[in-house]
Amino acid sequence: MIFNTHTHFNFILKNPVCPIANTDYLEKFKRQDLQEILIQNKEYWIGFCCIVWSNELSSENALEVAKMDKSFYCTLWLHPEDHQEEELLNKIDSIIENFEKLIQKNKQKIIGIWEIGLDYHYLDEENEIHKNRQKEIQKIFFERQIKLANKYNLPVIIHSRDSKADTFKCLKKFVPNKFVVHCYSENLEFAKQIIELSPNSFIGFAGMITYKNAENIREVIKNIPLKRILVETDDPFLAPQEFRWQTNYPAYVKLVLDKVKELREENAEIVENTIWQNSLNFFNLKTPQI
Repeated sequence: MIFNTHTHFNFILKNPVCPIANTDYLEKFKRQDLQEILIQNKEYWIGFCCIVWSNELSSENALEVAKMDKSFYCTLWLHPEDHQEEELLNKIDSIIENFEKLIQKNKQKIIGIWEIGLDYHYLDEENEIHKNRQKEIQKIFFERQIKLANKYNLPVIIHSRDSKADTFKCLKKFVPNKFVVHCYSENLEFAKQIIELSPNSFIGFAGMITYKNAENIREVIKNIPLKRILVETDDPFLAPQEFRWQTNYPAYVKLVLDKVKELREENAEIVENTIWQNSLNFFNLKTPQI
């Protein structure tokens, strides 16, 4: 059995269509209806999917989709790339208040705070003062979200791009009760630092591990404890090599798991069962019924 710990398949549903701020970048993806996804998940032996919210517009959509099937859960919060300006910082208290209400009302479906962290890829490179302020605002949101997660004993899912050093400093300073660095693309040294930071830290791997130029990520898989590994798709992006440049679907997490099995020394069944149990433990799910 497989747990896809990070999917955005609500972005490509035919109905309801996810209301997001910019749909242009989704036009290239082939849409599916819910039954197509469920059938494909069953064929690939997918037990559960965690649908990840990325901004305020997609949040209630993801919760709505999560309620459509017992195999779906969801997370909430705000992607750092979308929340680095003063306008949103001024709304942070009301945003947190709203999300607290959602958590309290939907404890059976909201199982984490995701995806939060730091993303320095699209900062203002032409204005150094503004750029530094954008970083500071991202850090403020990061801290407040970790505090919210700890208050409700929810795991935190970390997004980090072009911000490795600051991400680590924030994690060390704010200390989430439990967290995963998702869609991991860094080296083995950084993975070891993450693992040493907390006994409740995990590394999440997606389709990138199947790419020809991803040997550094495969080395991480080979050399960290199996009990710290989770698998995901981050779909509809980052399809595994077999389907690269095509739409990625939640069921393709099986291809990610197959690659992990290939890289590990343990028996394939042990790898699958351990990662399944890792996922349940991470999300505080106690022997759920499928």
